Amino acid sequence: MAPGTARKNRLAAEKSPYLLQHAENPVDWWPWGPEAFAEARRRDVPLLVSVGYAACHWCHVMAHESFEDPVVAAVLNEAFVCVKVDREERPDVDHLCMAACQALTGRGGWPLNAFLTPGGKPFFAGTYFPRHSTQGMPGFTDVVRTISRLWAEDRERLLSTAEQLVRALSPSRGPESQNTPGTREVAQARALLSRSFDPVHGGFGLAPKFPSPHNLMFLLRLCTAGQDSNGELAGMVEKTLFAMRRGGIYDQLGGGIHRYSVDERWMVPHFEKMLYDQALTALACLDAYAWTKDSRHLEMAQEILHYVVRDLAQSHGGFATAEDADTEGGEGETYVWTPAQFREALPPDLAELAVRFFGVTDTGTFEKGKSVLSVPVPVEALAPRLGVATAELTEKISKIRELLLAARRKRPQPLLDDKIITGQNGLMMAALARGYAACGDPELLSAARKAAAFILDRLSAPDGGLLRRFRDGQAAIPGFLDDYAWFVWGLLELFQAAFAPEDLAAALRLTDLAQERFADPETGGLLSSGSDNEKLALSFSEIHDGATPSPVSVFAHNLLTLFAITGEARYEEKARALIRSAASEAGRNPVGCTHLLSALLALENPGPEVVITGAPEDEKTKDLLRAISGAIYPGLIRIRLSPGPGEEALVSLVPRLSSYAGLHHPPRAFVCRGRTCLPPVFTGKDLAAALAE
Repeated sequence: MAPGTARKNRLAAEKSPYLLQHAENPVDWWPWGPEAFAEARRRDVPLLVSVGYAACHWCHVMAHESFEDPVVAAVLNEAFVCVKVDREERPDVDHLCMAACQALTGRGGWPLNAFLTPGGKPFFAGTYFPRHSTQGMPGFTDVVRTISRLWAEDRERLLSTAEQLVRALSPSRGPESQNTPGTREVAQARALLSRSFDPVHGGFGLAPKFPSPHNLMFLLRLCTAGQDSNGELAGMVEKTLFAMRRGGIYDQLGGGIHRYSVDERWMVPHFEKMLYDQALTALACLDAYAWTKDSRHLEMAQEILHYVVRDLAQSHGGFATAEDADTEGGEGETYVWTPAQFREALPPDLAELAVRFFGVTDTGTFEKGKSVLSVPVPVEALAPRLGVATAELTEKISKIRELLLAARRKRPQPLLDDKIITGQNGLMMAALARGYAACGDPELLSAARKAAAFILDRLSAPDGGLLRRFRDGQAAIPGFLDDYAWFVWGLLELFQAAFAPEDLAAALRLTDLAQERFADPETGGLLSSGSDNEKLALSFSEIHDGATPSPVSVFAHNLLTLFAITGEARYEEKARALIRSAASEAGRNPVGCTHLLSALLALENPGPEVVITGAPEDEKTKDLLRAISGAIYPGLIRIRLSPGPGEEALVSLVPRLSSYAGLHHPPRAFVCRGRTCLPPVFTGKDLAAALAE
């Protein structure tokens, strides 16, 4: 080995950026796989399974404190087979370890460290451990030495714990409930969100605060179902979105949302930027725009989407998973500023305005006298105080943002986790397609189309299923339920934005395939891992929402959309069965199942269906399409038939549309609501009126 050359462990051959971050650790890491378990059986030792992701700040902290330390590594290497897992590649392993951690400690998060028997059953787990015991937290070296001693001296106790834990965590699955969640669960979820709402700063609960866009979408679904007569629910949504947009959780220069805020004011974030947060927050903004018609929500969505297209889109068409919280070992260093740095980057008059507008102080709002940018006073309120017109101030702030972003790009940039995750790309496709439908920006449609083509080309398995991860030319890992559910969501939004039959065909095929592969015969529901995924000690059906809506709930929404488009009753029947299979969990924790309850509301209060016929270049067709661009609220189903092969292909997929085929002169729109169809309308004005009824 050449002087200064770091020794690399087995992770050097992996593709995950997170695993590669640990390839030079003195810990003798193994990737998850049968070889690691065979080694544990050969050595007769347990496994340490350490789970995290590339953009995780506290994962980096624990790595620096423990996994890069030769002394700690020596203890680990002697007593365990050590396995590193990227939770975004292997959500099943993450779910197994997280369930154990939450059962044993009452909490979860990342880094996640679990100890497993050579048979793959967890018996102890925790999150971040400091190297040495401090402030009541056990030190990592103490933990691993204790477990090593117990394995040698009292192994039966650990094996018994593992068996008991697996039994306790195994879902008591039986036939699906005969009851479907109903008004009680919806009312409870609404009441709990109202009770936890922060009327001062927006959002729900105290610090830390997460965006939780699916909760906002649930409240807006209640609005469209006629359950917000006094405007309270829409007000909660708007308060939250406006507060996030002005807070430090939002990237005031480049657009995009950070992972969460450590305080209740949305001021100081954890700085990682996750692809799924961008997609879901944009979707919530677009729902809010459609319901309120306030253009500020559309502007926020557009800023987020353009950030993604600019900074996360890869040359092949897929979207990177995340940007790191840290820059060269310092959290948020790319994003924070001092007044002096403003004065270096801006002309004097703009520098002083920027200091005031973005709330940058000499003492700072973050660490080491630096400030996270926020907007304490919005432009329309600040302009009168400065004695200038709002339009003039807006123009100056736009110039300031442009100059500061250019200066920020010269700084070291956070690591880009450039692996492509199929499901997360599906969420992004959904947001981009919905954004295009709302504002007509062709760049958004092009980005969604490229991502769809990439997934279908490079992440399709030979048997027609989906693979989960692509990086560095390699596609791998059979797709999980979230990959199918979220990617189909993207395809359905893309179909309703651009009306290409091939998107609907792919959505139909993958939905039917997923129902076969992920079916849970005991409950009538769907499991997170399918017939071609590795079998672990536990199998799960993800019903509760987390940072993202649960795949079961998204799948239910997809089925209802397919029923509305195709008219095939089997999709509605399966959606009902899926919602019934989750009834018990929704009853126990309704506020943890808001996206499932949104599906229930969609089932009970279906939105209108609009079929537009006419040549796309015809101005009357464009007039009709413009009428629905501002009405993309939850439940509206949009279909367009145009003369030519596309119409023939669409009718072959959806025979019920044959009655509309050929009715292109003049272009017209057909609106159906509640299984009743209205007479056709021929102008955008009349279409908007029909939708407003």
